[in-house]
Amino acid sequence: MPDVIDDGLINDLRRYGAAVEAMAERYASPPDYPVAPAPRSPASGDAPAPGGRRTAVLVGAAAVVLLVVIAAVALVRRSDPTPPVVDTPPTTAEVPSAQPFDDGTVLMWLPYEGPPQYLAQFADRPEPVVIGDPPQPGRSAIVTVNNTAGFLVQGSLFLVDRAGVVTATGVAGDRVLANRGDAGDFYVLQSRQLSLFRQLAGRVIDTWTLPEGWQLPTFSSSNEVLDGQVVLERIDPNAAVHDIALWTPGTGELEPIGRARWVVDATVYPNGLPIVAWLDDDCDRLSTGCGLVITNLATMESRTVARPEHGFIGGGAFSDDGRHLAAFVAGQANMPVDPSADLAVVDVGTLAMRVLPGTNVAVGEPIGSAAWTADGSSVIFHGLSETHVVDVTTGTQRTLPWEITYSMATIP
Repeated sequence: MPDVIDDGLINDLRRYGAAVEAMAERYASPPDYPVAPAPRSPASGDAPAPGGRRTAVLVGAAAVVLLVVIAAVALVRRSDPTPPVVDTPPTTAEVPSAQPFDDGTVLMWLPYEGPPQYLAQFADRPEPVVIGDPPQPGRSAIVTVNNTAGFLVQGSLFLVDRAGVVTATGVAGDRVLANRGDAGDFYVLQSRQLSLFRQLAGRVIDTWTLPEGWQLPTFSSSNEVLDGQVVLERIDPNAAVHDIALWTPGTGELEPIGRARWVVDATVYPNGLPIVAWLDDDCDRLSTGCGLVITNLATMESRTVARPEHGFIGGGAFSDDGRHLAAFVAGQANMPVDPSADLAVVDVGTLAMRVLPGTNVAVGEPIGSAAWTADGSSVIFHGLSETHVVDVTTGTQRTLPWEITYSMATIP
């Protein structure tokens, strides 16, 4: 009865039977008295010796008891409806029903708990990049140069490519930036020292000090360098607004851009024009959204996107080709109460804006998170809730079965 009695029970019953037999032998053996003359051997036909008869009786009784115990256990097991306990490790992994990104996009993110997660093309679940913890899990920057993402772990710059190969650069830093103009450069800020790390050379080739009173944008979705120029902010201690300017490290020149609430993102538009998207200060970040401005950093010409009913909040991302901006529109006028936001797509050339239906997500702070797929067809976005992917042309939307945080980047 292999399905009824397990090996542990059989072993217990065997030990019980051995104990009974040992007890029977004990009582069947003659007492250990002083040696006496050997008794006369019985003649043929005489009755068996008393010790032999007792042994036979006890062994038989032990066998009967053993069979009764086995039968009783079998009956109990058969009548017990509780299924047997299977010792298998618990799992919470969710396997998606389709490939995550058919265009070959690789997604990387930093969870709030655990090591960085890396989701390669055609993977059915994320694979952790086990190299240590980032400085602020879930909120640290990840930036992309060509087909490589850069991020900080334990105060050091690491790079990961599309195949998931991790490279330790040995460069220390607090924040990481990517050059979205000249290919191949990462920038690392340590304290107030900004260093240029050239990926192809595998080393730092130049270092500068930030201008006094200026810093990298605090609430920028991503920190970017545009052909050797960096967007900086100077916080007004008497107001919740920032002056933003374009800094050229090589010359030390600071060129004013405007007075902003937040910097959204910066990139290089087709034909090599550097642009930055930012929110103006004509807003109350706790009650209404702001205006969205796109500035051509080559000419310093600023254009304002038509303001939606409740204005824009922070967060967003330019597509890789610079032609579109994913931005977030405030979901209601009174943002402190159950705040939410909708995803909008802005055409950089015409400033035409479309709010995508069905994209409303809950937010805590007035900021969302977005990243584009490699082919520019879809946006990965979220606030405090689940992470969604929406096709910006058809509006088709699906939910990713992983906890993806504000720190995420796609590797084309």
